[in-house]
Amino acid sequence: HEVPTGKSELVELADVEVGKEYELVITTYAGLNRYRVGDILQVTGFYNSAPQFKFVRRKNVLLSIESDKTDEAELQKAVENASVLLGEQGNRVIEYTSYAETKTIPGHY
Repeated sequence: HEVPTGKSELVELADVEVGKEYELVITTYAGLNRYRVGDILQVTGFYNSAPQFKFVRRKNVLLSIESDKTDEAELQKAVENASVLLGEQGNRVIEYTSYAETKTIPGHY
């Protein structure tokens, strides 16, 4: 979990809060090593006292054309909004990808 000072603070699974985002850190069975997976998860609620998460984005992943920087969460939100609009017409988004078109100026996704 990123704290405002820029330092990382480990949060026990029992102490996560609904609505907050956390970076997943895996600890080995023996507890000697920790691995930052790079996934950012948001707590959506609890089921039988166990936290429920949704995947938000990968940490430090950006789409970049020239000075434009778009992170994965912004792209996901745009796809979700487009999915709602398409759903109103009886269509749905099954999968998506992004592509940087740089043959035109300015470039676009």
